[in-house]
Amino acid sequence: MWFEAVLSGEDFGTLVGQFTPTTIPIGDGSIHLSDPSEVALIPDVGVRIVCKARLKWPFLGIRVPIVIHSLAVVLRAEILSREDADEIVFKLELEHADFAGIPTLIDKQITEKINKELAEREIELCWKFAETLSHTFTLPSSLEGLSALSLRIARGRVKVTHEAMFFTVAFSTAVRRQAAGDPSSE
Repeated sequence: MWFEAVLSGEDFGTLVGQFTPTTIPIGDGSIHLSDPSEVALIPDVGVRIVCKARLKWPFLGIRVPIVIHSLAVVLRAEILSREDADEIVFKLELEHADFAGIPTLIDKQITEKINKELAEREIELCWKFAETLSHTFTLPSSLEGLSALSLRIARGRVKVTHEAMFFTVAFSTAVRRQAAGDPSSE
């Protein structure tokens, strides 16, 4: 049995609007994201968010806030199997940063250092959908000989197009029968 949820680009725009402003810790510093101006789906990748930002991160001994006029952040969507359960994971990566008053060459170096830090610290959004969606339902006593219906996640898939993100899960099902001699079966 398969179920599918569809999130449109407009849905993501609404979500991003609710998530911002927000601050993300990065090592000894942080990056503050605000004022999203664009949210776009990237086929087979995830979501690109263009916003303003402020960076507080020790770089070249400077610890003052650095203004980022325009920051393109990509949330890469993928299904990962962790601890015997599938999760949908959105990994954060800076695609491009336009730092105020800093040459482009140094922009790229700072962006690379921040991405390395994000990857090392595994800064990501995760949903353990297998835990959330798997469930055993007690069946009513009017169904003689039956006690429960179990729905368990078998696997999940995510696909991104220009129009939407499709999140699909496959369930395995099982019906539990009452044991012979069970008083509840009378």
